[in-house]
Amino acid sequence: MNGIMRISPFLDKAKTKIMRRLAPKVRPGEQELGFPPFSQRIKDRHRRWHSNPELMTRYDYILGKAASQDYMRDLGYAVPEVYARFPRITALSPLYDLPANVVLKPDGGHSAQHVFILRDGVNIFDGSLLTRDSIVEKVGPDCPFPFFAEELLLNFDGTGRIANDVKFHCFGDKIAFVLYIERNHPKDISQNRYYYLTEDWQLLGIRTNSRLYPEKRVPPKPDCFAELRDIARDVGRRMNMFMRIDLYATTRGPVFGEFTPCPTGGMNYTAKAEEWLGGMWKGLEGCDDVHGGSQQKPSRRSAL
Repeated sequence: MNGIMRISPFLDKAKTKIMRRLAPKVRPGEQELGFPPFSQRIKDRHRRWHSNPELMTRYDYILGKAASQDYMRDLGYAVPEVYARFPRITALSPLYDLPANVVLKPDGGHSAQHVFILRDGVNIFDGSLLTRDSIVEKVGPDCPFPFFAEELLLNFDGTGRIANDVKFHCFGDKIAFVLYIERNHPKDISQNRYYYLTEDWQLLGIRTNSRLYPEKRVPPKPDCFAELRDIARDVGRRMNMFMRIDLYATTRGPVFGEFTPCPTGGMNYTAKAEEWLGGMWKGLEGCDDVHGGSQQKPSRRSAL
């Protein structure tokens, strides 16, 4: 990884396209499997939650980035330091009023849309110099989400890179797999490296997403991985449902990122993943109360 030049992103992109063509075009359905495939579960959840105000309120601590940070902070877990909050992007302050290294993101949305990672006003992914006005123009004045400015988290290895994502796919306290991402670009997936791992930091051996080309070697394990795993298990147990728990391995240890209840919107799962993850899903939200949880918003208290 460090000090080793990557294969051309163009070759990576071409390789991914070839793999997608080779992937099965027909995904197994409920009739073939005997249970709903994973993508159907995810799409059903998205529809149910977002069409029901009661569920939106019940799961506000999952759906809102700021609310989820408050929840994790109250459990005693580390979250990024928040420097400022803005009710709309048009209320954004001049960048010189913020720390030189900062992340601007909306309290809503998905797929890193309208996320800006800045060092001295420079977007670290494309090298463009941004100002307060240029950011407002890029986002658009009609964007409905509040925005906040938060700490730029650095990778655990001390290289000065942004922190790698450690995404735990959990059914309650059971970790199905870990997606570990070396992120070199927020949107161009061909620039990034994706590792599919077990909870014991071994290669998973199953490709779950037809758009992502998985690396074939085990990456260096973060020195805080055991803590990251314990956090995922604890929070997963409290939630007692399927949840992707997104954490970071940083220079100050594990730091919470966000909750992702509907990964990829239920899109691009391979036939193998549809069957494997769909078979793990029990009950309405993924766990069928097998751990005795309430599937309600847990009381806020210190982490165990």
